Amino acid sequence: MGHKKIRKLFMVHGEVDRIYLTPEPKINRQKRIKAGGNKRKCFTEGWVEFIDKKAAKRVALMFNGVITGGKKQHNFYREDIWNIKYLPKFTWENLTHKIELDKQLADKQVRNEVALSRKANRFYAQQVQKSREIEGIQKKRKRKEEKFIRDFPQKDPVED
Repeated sequence: MGHKKIRKLFMVHGEVDRIYLTPEPKINRQKRIKAGGNKRKCFTEGWVEFIDKKAAKRVALMFNGVITGGKKQHNFYREDIWNIKYLPKFTWENLTHKIELDKQLADKQVRNEVALSRKANRFYAQQVQKSREIEGIQKKRKRKEEKFIRDFPQKDPVED
């Protein structure tokens, strides 16, 4: 359900200020599409900010644990259940700050993984270089050994 539909549903009960919906992870979406599911964008959770505090509390009480309902025809979300909570002392800045922190953590994790893979690649390249050097040294030693050195038969010294 998109932000437009949610706004339309909740505008009946009170004036809605802001809506934020978190999209489902890309991996889940790809699996769903691969399994033959729909290709529309799905959201896992969301936040709705009402201008009036009383309206927000009333909506939370009315909709929590209720089936979204509606007519059977052309209603994709008919069987879904609302899970709505009123969050006292929760500001929109808290939400944006949390989202920003999550993005920073994800970026940091990606940077760490890239750094580790670079380190592993450098180590592998160094090992390959060392093995080539060792092979070269061994080839030189074999060539030196293979050179034909004349072997003169020595006579035993004569004793007086």
